[in-house]
Amino acid sequence: MPVTHYSPGQFAPILYYENSSGTISLPPTTADALRLRPAMFTRGFSLHEASTLAEARALQRRLQLQSQRETQADRINEEFMYSELRRQVRARLYARMNSASTSEYERDYIREYLAYSELKHDAIMRNRFKPPDSYFTALEFDGNHGKQHLTDITSRIPDSKDTACTQCRTYRKVEGTDLCLRCAKIPVGAISG
Repeated sequence: MPVTHYSPGQFAPILYYENSSGTISLPPTTADALRLRPAMFTRGFSLHEASTLAEARALQRRLQLQSQRETQADRINEEFMYSELRRQVRARLYARMNSASTSEYERDYIREYLAYSELKHDAIMRNRFKPPDSYFTALEFDGNHGKQHLTDITSRIPDSKDTACTQCRTYRKVEGTDLCLRCAKIPVGAISG
């Protein structure tokens, strides 16, 4: 890989597309951005670049806000689509609960089910429509030279018994040993990767 030199506060530019309404589209690589250029122009997008740290951070904030807006719109849309269905189910259950032919056991069951279904619905909506925590890896991991990324990889839960630490069996063993970083008490900077 060729070594490139940039002036202080600059790095390889991040190419992205933006249309007149402010919607940002971020291709995965520079090569993809250049390859998609004609197709994106026909859709009304223009090519931009963020080449300084301040521009990259501003782009990251704009992308996070855009994803939050999209997530909020999806949540409102889904609530609107299913609210009538949920209201009908609740109405039928309340009618059954208030019926004279319903036993006390059924009433308690319906009451518990209604309370549980509301809690479950709230939890699902909270988890499903949580905006993603997106970031540029170059911005977040540059200061600690990848050590945090190494810690995240080695601390993952193992896939099988073959990759689990032989001592704690909770974390992934470091390649070449039978122990994880925590059991071996190896400082993160000591491992080159």
